[in-house]
Amino acid sequence: MKTAIAVLLAIVVAIQATPQDKKIHFLCKPCEDVFKELEKYLPEIDKLTEEALDLGVDYVCKKVTLDIPFIDHVCDKLGDEAVADLYNYILTLDHYDPTACCKHIDCC
Repeated sequence: MKTAIAVLLAIVVAIQATPQDKKIHFLCKPCEDVFKELEKYLPEIDKLTEEALDLGVDYVCKKVTLDIPFIDHVCDKLGDEAVADLYNYILTLDHYDPTACCKHIDCC
């Protein structure tokens, strides 16, 4: 009986986790594309400002939204509060890392 309950519990947990996993996987590549493109327009981390990041995000989202599917979902996650949080996160990194940025905003 305990084994059956444990198996049922494991199945429920797996089912609950599946939609989020698919969502994360679904947005990871477009997000990385956004942040790789953004990297071209940003100064080195030690010279990065929140304003430069915000302007870069706005520019890249407007520039590449039409070229890469699902970019709009990533750009929607990058409102003003998210950019401020992301800026503070980037400052903790040794180097600019698109994958780490995407993980930070829950796209990977």
